[in-house]
Amino acid sequence: PEALNCQRKAVALDPKTGLYWHQLAFAKLRETPNELPDTTEDREALELATEQRPNDALAWLLLASRRVRDGDLGSADDALKRVMLLAPNYAQAYYLSAYVKGRQKDYTSAQAAISQSLKLNPGYSEAWYYQGLLLDKKGDAVEAAKAYRNTVRLRPAHPNAWKNLAYALKKTGRNTEAREAFEEHT
Repeated sequence: PEALNCQRKAVALDPKTGLYWHQLAFAKLRETPNELPDTTEDREALELATEQRPNDALAWLLLASRRVRDGDLGSADDALKRVMLLAPNYAQAYYLSAYVKGRQKDYTSAQAAISQSLKLNPGYSEAWYYQGLLLDKKGDAVEAAKAYRNTVRLRPAHPNAWKNLAYALKKTGRNTEAREAFEEHT
């Protein structure tokens, strides 16, 4: 809380310094790390940070994440395009882009973005999980099972990957493996 108050004072003293807005947004996001911020202060700070520091890829990514939480997918997509332009090797931006495209029901673009995310970071468990969801939606249970296996290999305690792996294996007729995966889930 004291750090947050210091950042608020800094932006009040010098509102034209984008770095201060960036730091205020970070402080606000760290204030309650396991829950969403209860005000719009972080969004406003990120908008000002990106306005005053247009080359700050991390601020753009955080703004995109906030816009996704707000349900503003079009603006989130625009922010993500900026991130990918500024930091083309940032796997998390492609992952979030895949999520946005999936929510917009543009599954072809979602698949392309998640593939790029995995190409950049093959150890990114959430990207493997989302890959599995996209392949499941497409009806490719064999490949979805492979993606879910990668998810649980990288993050054995993933909340839904074991269950989804069990369902994908069941669809492919591998009932014994499906039962084992479901037991792992429970």
